Amino acid sequence: MINNNNFQQLVIVCRNYQINFKQFINPIYVGVETGTLALLTQKLPISFIAGDHDTLSNQVYQTIKMQAQLLNLEIITFKQDKDYLDSELAIIKAIDRKIKFHQIVIIADGERWDMLMAHINIMKKYQQYQPILVSENNYCFALVANETYTFTNWQLEYRYISIFPLNNEAVIYNFSGCKYYPKVDVIVSKFGTQAISNEFLKTNQDENPKIIIKKGHCLVFLAKTDNKKSPC
Repeated sequence: MINNNNFQQLVIVCRNYQINFKQFINPIYVGVETGTLALLTQKLPISFIAGDHDTLSNQVYQTIKMQAQLLNLEIITFKQDKDYLDSELAIIKAIDRKIKFHQIVIIADGERWDMLMAHINIMKKYQQYQPILVSENNYCFALVANETYTFTNWQLEYRYISIFPLNNEAVIYNFSGCKYYPKVDVIVSKFGTQAISNEFLKTNQDENPKIIIKKGHCLVFLAKTDNKKSPC
């Protein structure tokens, strides 16, 4: 787990979710759409506000403008007719402004499958920033070959763990502290689904669950609950 006073996360908050903001490391917050409300409500420092504001009612937008004026915050307005998600434009703006950060975190919803795929593409595009995607019930992050990752106590609140190759290369991993295939090398091909819906062991352990990526790059998905409305 990263523990460095110099390490900073660029946290793009796109939705007004009830999440644990204490999980972030030296965060640089950017408010996008209704995510700005979450930052204002939590009284968290905001670097700038951005978006095309198409999800905001006029009343909410006026409230945000008033708060931005009081706090001397810049609002960057994007055109609604554009070829990028607001979240990616916020990343581009942060890079253009030479804001120093080491990791990108995007807080967004996953109700629309097309938006989820778009954000996964953003994660692939900005791999060098070790991207993380967060919603109320889901958490996704990338791991690379020869990397060992120990899950934190708060991550153990999630129930399901699924692993997908990030590109065309197969992934070989070894996962301790899990329900299925514990401490066994598992190979996941490009279209493989055998690494879906693993679970953390609930027994007392001396060490937190740990995953070792022996080959390939992958996305790790954590989910808190099983969606009973899922068509699958």
